[in-house]
Amino acid sequence: MWFTRLLEFRSLPPECPFIALTATLTRDTRETIFESLLFNNPCMVLESPHKENICYVVYYMKKTSSLSDYLSWIADEVIEHGTGATRTIIYCQTIKQCAEVYSALKVLLGENIYEDPLRKNAKRVFLEMRHSCSPMTNKENILESFKRER
Repeated sequence: MWFTRLLEFRSLPPECPFIALTATLTRDTRETIFESLLFNNPCMVLESPHKENICYVVYYMKKTSSLSDYLSWIADEVIEHGTGATRTIIYCQTIKQCAEVYSALKVLLGENIYEDPLRKNAKRVFLEMRHSCSPMTNKENILESFKRER
């Protein structure tokens, strides 16, 4: 099993805490992981991933397809419902992909990117891009926008 190779990391700094996360796990696999990674009396947090307000979907896009074809439903919902639209987070594998998705949605939204198109407040927009190279202030503003009541 691939995770048994992680034991090599455990030997580097033995006093360092170690965490293992998984979305699906049988009892047998859990015991195998604990044994393979030398977990003695591990602290386990078991929680169902099924949440009414969270949906996880994976789309595999054909290289010949347009991003607009896959993303237009998001722009349509924002245009139709404004602040009542479903909040959506799109995860990408690379910063380049993140930028491409952001650009496609920005074009689809046009002036509707702003909560108030007349004021065009850059801090009150429906679309943001956040990745490892984003400035810290942008990251903080994005996180705050998710905390904010609509």
